[in-house]
Order: sequence, then C-alpha cells, then structure tokens
Amino acid sequence: FLRSSAGSFTLTGLKPYAFTASGELLLPTMPAMQFTAAGRLAHDGVEIPSATLDALGGHAQLHGAVRWSPLARWSATGTIHGIDVNTLRPGINGHLNFSAAADGQGFGEDRALQLRISEISGNVRGRHAGGHAGLALAGGQWQLQDVLVQVGDTRIDADGRLGAHPDL
Repeated sequence: FLRSSAGSFTLTGLKPYAFTASGELLLPTMPAMQFTAAGRLAHDGVEIPSATLDALGGHAQLHGAVRWSPLARWSATGTIHGIDVNTLRPGINGHLNFSAAADGQGFGEDRALQLRISEISGNVRGRHAGGHAGLALAGGQWQLQDVLVQVGDTRIDADGRLGAHPDL
C-alpha cells in the first residue's frame, strides 16, 4: 500500500529513539510525493512533531502520533497550502489551502475516526473558495458534521449520516 523507492533514515540514542526520515513516498493511483519527518520511536508508539509533505502541487506542515499499546490510536494535524485542483480533477484550475486535524482509534473494521477541515481558502475556476467540514466514522457509519463549503456563488451545507441508512 505504502512504499518508497528512495530516501534516507536515521535512528539514534536509547529508547525512545530519535529518528529522521526523508524521501519519495508512493501511494497507489497518486503521483510521487516528497516527505521529511523527525520524531521519537518508543516501544508503544511513534511521535512525529515535525513533518513536511510536498504533494499535488502543494506543501504541508504536519505533526502526528501513533500508539499501538495499550490501545491502537492515532492523531495528525497540519496546514496545507497550494494544492493544485487540476491534479485531483484534470481540467479544473485552482489552488486550495486548509488546516486539518484528525484522530482515530483502531485500524481494522471496528475503527473510528474524526476529521476536521478548517480555514479552507483559495480559488477554483477563478472563484473564491472557503469553508470548513467535519467527517466521522463510527460503527461503520459515516457522519458529515457541520459541512459548509462555498465556491463562488455555489454553497454546500450538510450534516447527517451516510451508509446503510443515510440521513442527510
């Protein structure tokens, strides 16, 4: 699922180990991305207080953590600037910026997650874009939370549940 064909990695010290990593990140169906990260690796998880990602024509400043003991849980936050809309939807010009915060528990079918996107700004097809949105997954049900996205005069305002029994 996730791989890198080139890069560097250092691991130093005693537990918790300090590490740095950088290189090319490859995901299925996505263009190659460049990343850097620095953090700490312990017996029960990893903390990444500083990371960057160059992808989709934009740049992200990120930080996050993953714990696998006693419970599997994770979190990540960051700011993303200059995403080229054309890389996601060919033929549609524009650039987007936003902040994101996500956290979750578990990685299997019983996983739960919460994503919050705020401070959306930029332009799409020459029109101002703005807004915020929340998305959650619990018990196999997706929940839209306070979604308000606007591009020019077009506005999407949504709350509700998606899944086997949608309620928007």
